[in-house]
Amino acid sequence: MDIALAVLTKAVESGNSVGFCTHCGTEHLNYKSNAYSYINRVCTVCGRNAVTDAEELLLKKVLPATTTNEKTVFPIIHPNGTAREDLIKQCETVLATLRTVGIALLDAKPQQKDYWLNGKGYAKAADEQYARRIGSVIALVEEFERELEYLQTGLYST
Repeated sequence: MDIALAVLTKAVESGNSVGFCTHCGTEHLNYKSNAYSYINRVCTVCGRNAVTDAEELLLKKVLPATTTNEKTVFPIIHPNGTAREDLIKQCETVLATLRTVGIALLDAKPQQKDYWLNGKGYAKAADEQYARRIGSVIALVEEFERELEYLQTGLYST
């Protein structure tokens, strides 16, 4: 379900904790994202584990999409290795941090007025640098989301 940019922007600017179900589009007020637990990600309308922060949805919508041909290497869960629960917590912690970085990067978007004195082309170069940085964060988020999905379900869907 595609949620309109204006709806996401309004939700984020409201300052309230808002989430949206990416399956049915239902708005969830007082939604508290918790990087350590995905329990509250279940939609109260459709029952899917698909509720996502408005900020995260906005971040993914306004930033350039990334594509990668790299495979994600998944860990093998075995008795002598790190426990599945610990690996899941590690992934969730990394994802929460990366999402915070992504939101901070939104606030750090280059402004033309800060680059024009450097000469022709500097503002465009700053925009390109910004897009590269954002793309890197998004690529990492997507990679860790794939790993988390695998750790939680043992399956990975493309």
